[in-house]
Amino acid sequence: MAEAQKQAEKIRSEAQALAEKTRKEGYSAADEIEAKEKNPLEKAAAKKAADKLRKETDEKAQKIIDEGNVKADKIIEDAKRRAEELEKQ
Repeated sequence: MAEAQKQAEKIRSEAQALAEKTRKEGYSAADEIEAKEKNPLEKAAAKKAADKLRKETDEKAQKIIDEGNVKADKIIEDAKRRAEELEKQ
């Protein structure tokens, strides 16, 4: 069971790190989109595009975290089930 918890924590940690990397890259790209434009009309359009990119980035990062949590929870549930089966024998 302890080994399963270690694996689960590792998966959660890796998912969090990947989500942060994804968020950093997405926000950096959004900032570049905004910084490129000088014309006020183009700047407004760029801001809208950058905001959309940030929102999509946040959603993608959250999905990565959620998937990591699902995998980690499954490992722990499987370990609990195996432990219960061993106790019954």
